[in-house]
Amino acid sequence: MGNGALPHARNSAIRKKKFKKFWTMMSRRNTWNHPLYLQKKANMLNWNAIDSERIVWTLREVMPDCVLTVVRELYPNPPGQLYMGHKWI
Repeated sequence: MGNGALPHARNSAIRKKKFKKFWTMMSRRNTWNHPLYLQKKANMLNWNAIDSERIVWTLREVMPDCVLTVVRELYPNPPGQLYMGHKWI
């Protein structure tokens, strides 16, 4: 994971790499296909029911809050610079 860094605008690039590592680790464990996760994702997309075809082709996944918290604490933005949040497209 690393030792972290002081707040800096370049930390966003580091966070992106860390998120990709988490994504890969979770993908190898088939976490993205777990029914509870699929329901959470459907809720975030404001789908009334899980539409498996739409979920399959939507490559963006919702990182668990614990992952976001740890990575953002280790590699923070400078004061006043907001995090982008989750982008679907």
